[in-house]
Amino acid sequence: MRVLCCLAVCSILSAANSVSAAETPDLSTPVVQGPIGERLHAYLRWAEQFGFSGVALAAMDGEIVLHQPYGLADRAQPIPNRLDSVFSFGSIAKQFTAAAIMKLEQEGRLSTDDPITKYFDNIPPQKAGITLHQLLTHSAGLIDYHGVHDFQKMSRDQAVRHILRSRLIAQPGEEFNYSNSGYSLAAAIIELVTGRDYISY
Repeated sequence: MRVLCCLAVCSILSAANSVSAAETPDLSTPVVQGPIGERLHAYLRWAEQFGFSGVALAAMDGEIVLHQPYGLADRAQPIPNRLDSVFSFGSIAKQFTAAAIMKLEQEGRLSTDDPITKYFDNIPPQKAGITLHQLLTHSAGLIDYHGVHDFQKMSRDQAVRHILRSRLIAQPGEEFNYSNSGYSLAAAIIELVTGRDYISY
């Protein structure tokens, strides 16, 4: 819990006191600066012995006070984290997906009330009433994963086909069921509406 609190503080410091867009900081060099940077660094080094791993970045008043890797990137090997280690950021992507859908709605390019039949063909009748709002609120009745696992590589069209062929676990709009598949459909809709791939949009 203390590690989570510390990471929350790092995030708050970074967000509230970010470096201005005009100044691009050098993120290739480790930094431990000032008393707060030193305290955070000491704490995260202490937390490593309990399994903490990651890369921390904190800034105050436009200055980076901490930028350090901690723990192992691969515990089986063992390979330590580096400043340029790549992490799966998991469900944080859902916030970007929802924000993109809302931006497109503000621009009048779609509506969260739209049924998915507006964007995809050959929708099974039981899924025809699913709306974008239901995709975003995990109330579409869709399964969580549409592949063997969440990281199975497939094209957008393959993913859409898998999702549309999958069984419903609840009637659309009736209950909350966390669904990565629903957000995959939302991301596909972003691509179809904008004509751009999800990452570039």
